[in-house]
Amino acid sequence: MKIKFIPPAAALLSLPFACALAASGGNSTGQILKLGVGARNAALGDAGAADSWDSSAIFWNPAGLGFVKRCSVSTSYSSLFESVSHGAASAACPVDSLGALAVGGQFLNYGKIASRDNQGALDGEFSPSDKVFSASWGFGVGKIAAFGVTAKRLSVKIDEHASANAADIGLMLRFSAITVGAALKNTRGKLKLGEVSENLPKTATIGAKADLDPITIMADMNSAKDGGWISGGAEYYFSPKSEGSPVTLRAGYSTRMKTKGNNLTFGAGIAEKSWALDYALVPYGELGLTHHLTVSYLFGKTARKTSARIKDKSEPFQDRRGLPSDHVILIPTEMIPQNYKP
Repeated sequence: MKIKFIPPAAALLSLPFACALAASGGNSTGQILKLGVGARNAALGDAGAADSWDSSAIFWNPAGLGFVKRCSVSTSYSSLFESVSHGAASAACPVDSLGALAVGGQFLNYGKIASRDNQGALDGEFSPSDKVFSASWGFGVGKIAAFGVTAKRLSVKIDEHASANAADIGLMLRFSAITVGAALKNTRGKLKLGEVSENLPKTATIGAKADLDPITIMADMNSAKDGGWISGGAEYYFSPKSEGSPVTLRAGYSTRMKTKGNNLTFGAGIAEKSWALDYALVPYGELGLTHHLTVSYLFGKTARKTSARIKDKSEPFQDRRGLPSDHVILIPTEMIPQNYKP
């Protein structure tokens, strides 16, 4: 018989959620489903229910894909405690009038853990890990509303393997500079390890975002079996030079971490044309600092319709309402008689 000893580093992954355990009758499995994705959101206290600018919406609120106008890819990596790491990747693209489709994946690696027999003697090592694969569809209804759904496949490896299916649904409403969103995540499915079957961490989130150029503010209210928490933050973007790359500074706060009152989060980002690089620093009190890095890339033409504007009003020809262009004959100004009056 073997006894698996999980070192403190792996067990500490549950500490961000410990604030709610005292008020609940127990905790659900699937720790990877509780972790936020992306350095930008980490710097904003892990708020993102009303965010919708790229493929990362698949992890926060699939309805955000309904407002995505360009194809995008994103990859993130988080260095947590000791040898524990968390990573994610996603891609999304609008499909004509059908909205946008996205795929994504996450992994949570607990590092190598010592295995001991029933006498306490070392008996090798094993490497626990969690993986999630997701597929999402988000679509807009008019210019204000968007809906989205996500299907997930969770795979857990400890000494044995186990898997479960889950689903997310979301709604988002955009009113000029204000966006509100709601998502219900991990709505179904149980994970069975050995003879024990546990519910996945179902979570309901309501969030809001205010784009107050050049400041953006986001906040989420969350409710789960573990309890409830509030998260949010603000970002300020500017260009060091008139035509320089935009730089963004971020700060956030979450009531979920409960690390002796030090629940602040920090981060920064820089964008260059279609590329964006974001970093976040999240303190966990005596556990130390965690580091989060995300690289994003936008490509393809925007689906939004834009009207051409003529900056030089002295140009001889301008677009005007009237006859179709094939019914109009254009004559150079130098060939028009001097006594001609239109």
